[in-house]
Order: sequence, then C-alpha cells, then structure tokens
Amino acid sequence: MIDGASKSRLLRRIAEAAALGAFVFVFWGLDTLAKRNVRLVDGVGLDDFRLIAEQVTSGLTVWLLIPGVAWWLTRFPISPGHVGSKIAGHVLGSALFAVAHYFMMSAMRAVIYPWFGRSWQLSEFWMQNLLVEYQKDIKIYVAIVAVVAFYRRMRQRKDAAPERMVVQSGSGERLLDYADVECLEASRNYVSVFAGGREYLLRETLSRLEERLTERGFLRTHRSYLVNRDWVVGIEAGDSGAQDLVLRSGRKVPLSRSRRDEVREAIGL
Repeated sequence: MIDGASKSRLLRRIAEAAALGAFVFVFWGLDTLAKRNVRLVDGVGLDDFRLIAEQVTSGLTVWLLIPGVAWWLTRFPISPGHVGSKIAGHVLGSALFAVAHYFMMSAMRAVIYPWFGRSWQLSEFWMQNLLVEYQKDIKIYVAIVAVVAFYRRMRQRKDAAPERMVVQSGSGERLLDYADVECLEASRNYVSVFAGGREYLLRETLSRLEERLTERGFLRTHRSYLVNRDWVVGIEAGDSGAQDLVLRSGRKVPLSRSRRDEVREAIGL
C-alpha cells in the first residue's frame, strides 16, 4: 500500500506531467492556428491533415522528451562553477534532443499517415531536414531547460521553508515547530492543533493541511484527524472493534477502519 508521503509525491508528479502537457498543448495549438491562418491568407502551407498530424507528433514527442531533458539538467545544472563544461554539456544535450525529436516524430508519422490512407516516407535529404529542425529545436530545448530550472528553484525554496506553523493562542499568534505538534483535529471552521499540552487554533481546512504536512511525517488517521507519526507509540483496541492510536503524551486518537492498513504500515506495525 502506498503511504501518505509516497502518494503525495505521486500526485505531484502527475500534476507536473499534466501541467507540462497543457503547456505543450497550448503552445503547439497556437502555432497550428498561426500556420493555418498563413495558409488561408497566402495560400501556402500544408493541408489540414498534414498540418495537424505533424504538429501533434511534434508536440507529443517534445512532451515525451521533457523527462530526459530534466535528467540531463541534473547532470549539467544551471549554477555557478564549471561554466564551460556545462555549456558544452547543453550544446550536446540540444543536439541529442533534436535528433531524438526528429526521428521519434518521423516514426509516429510513418504509422499515422498509412492509417489514414496517406503515404509517407523519410526524405532522402533527412540530414538537411535535421539541420533545419535543429534551428527550431534548440529554442525548444532552451525553453524546457529554463522552465525546469525555474520550477526546481521554486521547489527548493518551498522545501527550505522553516519547519514551523503559525497558530492562534489566547494571547495572539505563535510559532510551533512541526516536530512538537502531536496531532490536529478538525473543529467546524477551524483546526485544533495539540502541542506541548496545549490546544491552539488554525483557520484552515484539514485537507489542505494534509497536502502540506504529509511530506513532514503526518498521517491522516481519521476524517477529522492528522497525527504526527513520530508521536505514535502504539495502537489500542476499544469497544466494538474500534482502534485508537496512542501518543507519547497519553492522548488517544481514533483510527478509522479504512485507514488502518496504511497507518500501520507507515508506523512500522
């Protein structure tokens, strides 16, 4: 079973892939409309089938190659030091990207065209075509590197945020270290935060807190509770088959039937 942290990472990866897919769809879609408009105005250009087929295969190939560019960026990061080797690395990377882009989309077209009763074959002047494509692909490569590098920088800043949350106490706001928080309980329009033998309030939904705290070791044990995994010392059986998590402070938190296997695995039971 996937634990909370792994599930959160998986959902983030899916969201990242979807966002990149949307970016490619919008960019190539606008480019397709622009090329079609040029053909309608000037009478020069590909017919609708060829235009759509070539744009779709090009965009899909770029989307499939983005993880490879991201991996290449880890080998040659945009950072101070060894600038010459990094520039050389990305020159090589852009060339590899162009070659992969050209032959992957050519392979797709070799399948799509006959499927729709059209003939297609790789031009005998493929080297010249590849050089022409490289002039466009190097711009796409640079754009991908820039977007991925910027996103990673933003993720690093977020991950480096202080390990504390702002809560409401009777005398105003207070900062709590996540490590000191035992559990959180949904309470109408607020969330009760239990730490240091006291109860604090937080105006936020438990679901949104779960998204942020899952990677910090918190587990959803019940529709109304989040628990700090490091505070759990055991599980206690109650009446009618009910179970509670026992925390170091002696506090007991309900464990719902639907989450028992996931929570037990996460805490090592």
